[in-house]
Amino acid sequence: MGLSCCCCVGVRSLVSKNKRRTVLNAAESPCGAAVNLDLVAVHPRVVAMGFPATGFEATFRNSGDDVKQYLDAKYGAKYWVYNLCCEAQHQYDAAFFYHRVSSYPFRDHTPCSLAMLLAFVTEAEQYLAQDPANVVVLHCKAGKGRTGLFACCLLLRLMPTDSSVASASESLADRMIRYYGEQRTTNGKGLTIPSQIRTVRNFAEAQRRHLLLPSQLHAVTPVVRLTGIRLSHLHNLLSFSAVILEQWPPLPENGNAADERTVDAGGNERTASITVAPPRAAVREPASVSTPRGAMSQPMWRQPSVTVLWDATWEPSTLSSSAVDGSIMTIQWKKPIALRGDFRVELRRKPTDRCASCVAAVSAHSLFLTLQYSVPELDQADRALKGMDYPADTCLELLLS
Repeated sequence: MGLSCCCCVGVRSLVSKNKRRTVLNAAESPCGAAVNLDLVAVHPRVVAMGFPATGFEATFRNSGDDVKQYLDAKYGAKYWVYNLCCEAQHQYDAAFFYHRVSSYPFRDHTPCSLAMLLAFVTEAEQYLAQDPANVVVLHCKAGKGRTGLFACCLLLRLMPTDSSVASASESLADRMIRYYGEQRTTNGKGLTIPSQIRTVRNFAEAQRRHLLLPSQLHAVTPVVRLTGIRLSHLHNLLSFSAVILEQWPPLPENGNAADERTVDAGGNERTASITVAPPRAAVREPASVSTPRGAMSQPMWRQPSVTVLWDATWEPSTLSSSAVDGSIMTIQWKKPIALRGDFRVELRRKPTDRCASCVAAVSAHSLFLTLQYSVPELDQADRALKGMDYPADTCLELLLS
């Protein structure tokens, strides 16, 4: 199939690391040719895979032609592809998969908004309900983290009481995370980013409260007012120069933002001095997917505007106080910042960089808010503190008015 020479297959297997692959000889394969793809059915109706690449990238990721040939042979016209990438190089014309494509783009190593997840699951459920043979195919770049977030939330709808994943000592969300890890990887580590895990748990709680649509979630989501953050030991252990507070979308009551950073289609950050504006894509209920959607140049969800509401390196005049008392550092600003829905706090080495310089971060939702986050609950902190002997009470705390 396509680029599946011995050399390419070996390289792809190394790149996919501990992810399970579909490996079939010509006699077993539905398309009559040998298959070795970073693709696996984590549920009879849910497929997770790596990006269907073209050109040089296809030498170390899935070949898009091979993926298409396999999906066509196995599922015919009864599959729908979901692209979760926001990077420009990981976009493609929906015509490649016969216009059976939806785009839900968000940044790598972070969760998306809870409203986006609710919209996706509702759309996927509608598609699956149209025909018992229909299957959804999820992919991001590597086909593990962002894909796992969407897969776990969809599985919470498809198999909420399935005895095959039952465990008395686990929550329903944790069962699905474990189940996905077992199905997608050989070491059980499918979903590992703490904020993505937290978002699955928030989704499960929203489902328990019968908040199944973005509008239902929005109606009960409270506004919280953040006055600052407190770092216990972290300021002594991590080298950072910026504290970034983001929200999707911002609240008008915060007034004019000094800077708004948006992530363009290439995943690159650009800064412009503008007034806080409504989100680019309004939260709306998903439409029926009975008819093919258009090209991915007009997706239902676009990469949302990421507004930096406060940055310690940019606006020292907004600080009320910044004090260090032994092992505790408290940063407070003069005017509380109103937050509603999804937001993220990042400690970065440089304010203009993203994941490369992020040393610790937490994503949260104002309806399911926890105020204190230990090291295992912070994104990337375990990597930044690897090998360090840090105190058990090392944490980041959110301060509310």
